[in-house]
Amino acid sequence: MRRLLRLSGIIYLGAPCPCKRMRLSHFFKKKHLVGFLGEGFNDAPALKTAHVGIAVSSASDIAKDPADVVLLNSSLTVIIDGEREGRKIFANKELSIV
Repeated sequence: MRRLLRLSGIIYLGAPCPCKRMRLSHFFKKKHLVGFLGEGFNDAPALKTAHVGIAVSSASDIAKDPADVVLLNSSLTVIIDGEREGRKIFANKELSIV
């Protein structure tokens, strides 16, 4: 695992060979939340194994099928924007319940 970068509690792995992707997802899933971004047919097992599988709109159908999220925009900022909106909705929902 040469390409390992830690940033604010998140571990980013560089693209390991396809045979190791699913094993890494299983390994990290034991103690961490795992998100996996993939686009090819060889990414499908790791997309299914991760807590959140993310595929891009140009991904193969085999990669899109096990993915939990398919990004329609080519920018990863969509994920950050979605998280912010989700937090707003959750906060508003809590206010309406109380």
